[in-house]
Amino acid sequence: MKKTKKALAMLMAAAMAATVFTGCGKEEEQKGSQESASSKEEGDSSGKKELSMWFWGASDYQREAMDKYLIQAFNESQDEYELTVEYRASVDNDIAVALSGGEGPDIVYGSGPAFVAGYAAEGLFLNLDKYSEQYGWKERVLDPCYEICTIDGSLYSIPGALTSTGVFYNKKVLEDNGWEVPATYEQLVDIMEQAKEKGLYAGLTGAKDWRYTNEMYVGMMLTHVAGPEVMYKVLTGEQKWNSPEVAEAMNVLVDWYKNGYLAGDDYWNFDFNEAAMMLANEQSPFFYGALNVFQFIKNIATEEQCDNIGFFPLPNYDGSTDHRASLGSICSFSINSQCKNPDGAAMVLDYMLTSDFSAGMSSQWPGYWGMPLKDLTQIDMEQYQGIYKEYMKTCTDIVKSLDEGDFAYGAATCFPASTYEACIDIDTVWFGEATVEEYLDNMDKAFAEDVEKKSVATIPKPAF
Repeated sequence: MKKTKKALAMLMAAAMAATVFTGCGKEEEQKGSQESASSKEEGDSSGKKELSMWFWGASDYQREAMDKYLIQAFNESQDEYELTVEYRASVDNDIAVALSGGEGPDIVYGSGPAFVAGYAAEGLFLNLDKYSEQYGWKERVLDPCYEICTIDGSLYSIPGALTSTGVFYNKKVLEDNGWEVPATYEQLVDIMEQAKEKGLYAGLTGAKDWRYTNEMYVGMMLTHVAGPEVMYKVLTGEQKWNSPEVAEAMNVLVDWYKNGYLAGDDYWNFDFNEAAMMLANEQSPFFYGALNVFQFIKNIATEEQCDNIGFFPLPNYDGSTDHRASLGSICSFSINSQCKNPDGAAMVLDYMLTSDFSAGMSSQWPGYWGMPLKDLTQIDMEQYQGIYKEYMKTCTDIVKSLDEGDFAYGAATCFPASTYEACIDIDTVWFGEATVEEYLDNMDKAFAEDVEKKSVATIPKPAF
């Protein structure tokens, strides 16, 4: 029993840490409250069996999209189950506490596949293999996105939307300064240096009150500097974290921080809303972030400003021209092992794994619902305009990269809990408190702990 409690305590800590990048961010979540939404009034007497899900404290337009395209749409699609979504500002922590007491919602929102492994090992999530076979999920979901949700070959969650850290850019800033969208790493760096000379920020982001922002850039550099083959070997235990290729990637990241490419001295002064506003206001050519940055831009920018925003993957450090993605899922959905109506919960998951659901949600809420489906590329892009179209186009590009095996690994999705926590400490290197070698030694120690706890998710193999 002591071992179980200790494991759950670790999971709770990891869950709290991951909240910001799976939702709108720490600041946005604090605005949420514990409210529930259903397509019917409370106390409905239709005789339907109840299904519950908790979600983070979304904004008004986000809740409207959830109500229209998930809650109402699912409830009206059949006459046996009634889905209710409860919005909670501290959803990750609330779920961890509830699960540890044998309670919680039927459908469990999570911060990504990497955090499912520990819960599944404790028997808190249902094995979804029979539902996957019943509904054909393996045939519909992109192979690496399906595989990262498995443990010892069995499925314990479905992936949420695609995510990959890359480069948001302001089209007008590039045009006004005679800059083309950079096709190589050298061109990107050259533009950033010119931007600094012109009094602009080289690039934008922000970690104000939330140092877990660091993980985005650790994952970005491991993907585009160390590369897929090296990171596959590292995450499967074949190669140490403290190895020359990984050290080179971290040294590049250290140089980026010191050269001011990550918002300069204001890295610790901006949050994502503030940084997104500055990109929209043409104060930098670039913003480095994951796909959920699209929702921050929608939150703060005018329609005209949104139309100026584009996205491209970070050019590879070695000059290779493949459009590499980081394998990432912005969240995950599982079924509580205590769920009284698991067949109904599986119907909800199946409903979410459709291009119609993804297309509808993304028409009102860009940045969060581009599901990792093989047929996502078949969605009619002409139904979208502006930032919505840019988001869906980006998702389809990532689908192609993942389908071709052209990927490495996002930290929040693919690093197990202790390893994820350790990767955040890259700022100790930035501040001169540790060397890259010491930082990577700590990563090796953390990864060994995760292996011992059996909390390492299945790592899909890229094409190399």
